[in-house]
Amino acid sequence: MAKSNSLLIDPRGDQKRIRLTLAKRPSLEELQKGPIAFYNNTKLFHNNYMTIYDRTIENLAREGITNILDFVETPRGKNNQDLLDYAALIAKEKPVAAIVALGDIGVSPACTIITIELERLGIPTLYYTAPPGTDLVRAVANYRSGHICITSLDIYQGNSAKEVAAEIDAHWPEVMDALLLSDGEIEKRSNLHFSLDSDITGVSDIESLVNRLALSADDEGELAHGIEEINDLFNDLHINDDLPIIPPTPKRYKRMLQYCPYDPEMILAKEIGPSGKDILVKDIAIAAVMAGCKPHHMPILITAFKAMAHDNFNLLQSVTTFYPGGNLILVSGPLA
Repeated sequence: MAKSNSLLIDPRGDQKRIRLTLAKRPSLEELQKGPIAFYNNTKLFHNNYMTIYDRTIENLAREGITNILDFVETPRGKNNQDLLDYAALIAKEKPVAAIVALGDIGVSPACTIITIELERLGIPTLYYTAPPGTDLVRAVANYRSGHICITSLDIYQGNSAKEVAAEIDAHWPEVMDALLLSDGEIEKRSNLHFSLDSDITGVSDIESLVNRLALSADDEGELAHGIEEINDLFNDLHINDDLPIIPPTPKRYKRMLQYCPYDPEMILAKEIGPSGKDILVKDIAIAAVMAGCKPHHMPILITAFKAMAHDNFNLLQSVTTFYPGGNLILVSGPLA
């Protein structure tokens, strides 16, 4: 948790940063022998996006690559393990490379997980994305693997088939690079150009940043002043929503656990959000402090979160999509 002399608890918790070793890229001759797996997450069936598949297959044929394995499956409603299992299903066919499409909006994070797993299983993979999904893909890949090869197409739902095909052609050299470059060069190609928390060794240290603010605590260890500075700091670190917060001090955190019958380390939801971090009881308690909850609210908060963590709710995609839904819990009756 936090050191005894820490003024604040870092609400981001422990985040492991993994730098994935990308799969070794094949030679052109090996690509020509194939097979190449093409995973259509069903987004290509909308608008003129099927042109992405058609033009890619045409261009691959010009490179002498014709052995294609088609996979069509929506990632919607799948949890993390389901996504890993689907990647394993693709890998079972032993493709020499894979192409994933399309990460444009809500399915972007789920297909990023599949792309990462394909690379981990030794299959060089290119992921076609499009705004606004591209930014989501970069975030998820940054936290969960450090890098992957994406090609962001400048397309939207109103594009004609001709315009989509032109985008594929314009990016074709980088598509082939993603499948063929040597180990040293593929590192450059897989750079995500992600601006937040780009240091792969870890996130900014809350304690050192708070110390720079020269804040002081009272006799009981609570912050004597500086709430505005703390809010500004959390906003600058993008771990707040620009609304005022109550600083999560160790004492407030401990007080929040008074009505909580669960182990603070208990996992409520596995591998949620771009970071893929498990959400623990202590995470709910810290967030409750920041939101201004009272300690006796904790049983309701935990119960609500356990409900949202049920597989049928699909929390993974509910909280990591370009247009996330707000989850409103109404409490009534004697409990309220």
